[in-house]
Amino acid sequence: MKQQRFGIAPMRALFACFAVVVAALLASCGGGGGIPYTGVTIRPLPADFTSRKAVAYSPYRTAASEADLATEVVPKANIKQDLDLLLAAGFRAIRLFDSSDKVARQTLEVIRDNNLNIKVQLGAFVLGSSVAESQAEIARCVALANAFPDIVLAVSVGNETMVSWAFNRIEPSVMAGYLRSAG
Repeated sequence: MKQQRFGIAPMRALFACFAVVVAALLASCGGGGGIPYTGVTIRPLPADFTSRKAVAYSPYRTAASEADLATEVVPKANIKQDLDLLLAAGFRAIRLFDSSDKVARQTLEVIRDNNLNIKVQLGAFVLGSSVAESQAEIARCVALANAFPDIVLAVSVGNETMVSWAFNRIEPSVMAGYLRSAG
């Protein structure tokens, strides 16, 4: 009788060996441990953050260049008109890119003073070239978020500076330093 070169038993052994190797590879992808404890409590995002129709908002109407932004006057009446249009279009959340008095504070005040059903993701626009300005921007952002807790749903810091294509890229370690200094 002629013997088979590959019987069922050797195939099972090969399959078992393959399964062990795959299991070991998958187990090794776990990253080697847990997330280090930083002592910081992270507030979960409210349901409103993901359930509201949202859009980025800026009240500038006439600025044609970066230099024009500094000189354009932004009346609260214009902000109110813009927000009424956004509400009519079904938007119930806006994202602001900075925490300036000219834009963020005025927009938050218009929402509060007119009891508008709009929530805000408040941004802090940090600059890699100026530590003092970046720290001041983050401090303004924290102060506004604390002053308008019923309106500000979330805060984003350095969103435009953490991507590889940013013109003013900030390294994550520098950004972490800014955030630690904000308390």
